[in-house]
Amino acid sequence: MSVINQMLKDLDGRQAEQSPTGVRSGGVQPKSSNKNRLTLIFLALILLVLLVIAWQLMTQKVEANRATTNSESALVSKINQESNSTSGTTTEPKVSETVQNAVAPKTTKPKDIRGAKTDLEQIEQNTPVSSESTEQTNVANANNKTVDTTVVTPAQTVTVPVKEDQQVAVKSAPTEDKVISKVEPQQEESSLSISHKKLTPEELVAQKMRRVEVNINEGNTSRAEALLEEVLLVDASHNIARKQLAALWFGRQDYSAAHNLLTQGIALMPEYAEFRLMKARIYLKENNVSQAVNSLLPLSHTESVDYQSVLAAAAQQNKQHDIAADAFKKLTTLEPTKGKWWLGYGASLDSQGEFQQAKQSYRQALATSSLSDNAQQFIRQRLTALGE
Repeated sequence: MSVINQMLKDLDGRQAEQSPTGVRSGGVQPKSSNKNRLTLIFLALILLVLLVIAWQLMTQKVEANRATTNSESALVSKINQESNSTSGTTTEPKVSETVQNAVAPKTTKPKDIRGAKTDLEQIEQNTPVSSESTEQTNVANANNKTVDTTVVTPAQTVTVPVKEDQQVAVKSAPTEDKVISKVEPQQEESSLSISHKKLTPEELVAQKMRRVEVNINEGNTSRAEALLEEVLLVDASHNIARKQLAALWFGRQDYSAAHNLLTQGIALMPEYAEFRLMKARIYLKENNVSQAVNSLLPLSHTESVDYQSVLAAAAQQNKQHDIAADAFKKLTTLEPTKGKWWLGYGASLDSQGEFQQAKQSYRQALATSSLSDNAQQFIRQRLTALGE
């Protein structure tokens, strides 16, 4: 832009110098000066474009040279690393082979192992053993290990094949010489075998029940439910698993699934009272009192406080006073010191018109002294009404 400004200044100067002449010539000279100015501006623009293009080309060339230099340096460093690693890996075997060849030159063919042992025994018999002399032979089982063998014997070299792919070169000399030999380990195929212990059904059930307990303690009820279902698939008669699963389903108000599960348990074990008791409680939760009584009646002889108390309450609520009276009577036998059982028994008898037995039961309830004030007041009112 500075070049264009300079050119415009030069044009203005020239116009200033030529202005008198142009006025005298009758207006022809200004037109030519305008044409010259346009030409110069056009040329200046072309020059500027050429300079920009040249600058871009030079910049691209410099960047290409830098990239080429970087790639060449990276390639040279990689070649140096490979050469260093190659030289490091190949040097050791060559050195060991050179030492081995220098220590045991012109050895004869290896004899049979028995013959070699005989030669060694003869050499040892003919050689006096000094107190400072030692024999050490270390055979390595690890991959590519070097064995140091120190032997004090007369000047003789014996090659003893130890195994198919191992041999130790032993040199006997009047002084201690250290022999370095490369011992190639015998290649053995290693196999990894994984044995799975097959669990018995009882062991499998016990394992899953332990996991159920852990998941319940951690609050993972969905996983516990899945494990309990697996237990029932293995052992359908597992009462604890069925009760726990029914309780979990009852807790999340899946009453239909709990009913079906308990019905299956009752079909498998009709005399197991816990399934009927749980089923009755679910019916009571659904306000289906009559079904609760019907589910408990088949085992009404059960000597269980929980069982008889639920049956008595459901029957009394459903106005089945004879069933309620029988249940309360069993409860007074199981827990005679509980006044509420005597009160319930008296109320059931009173509802059936058996007033004499009802009064005796009411008196027994008052004698226990375990009733609330309201219950005692109710009993006194009924005794008064019955003529006492």
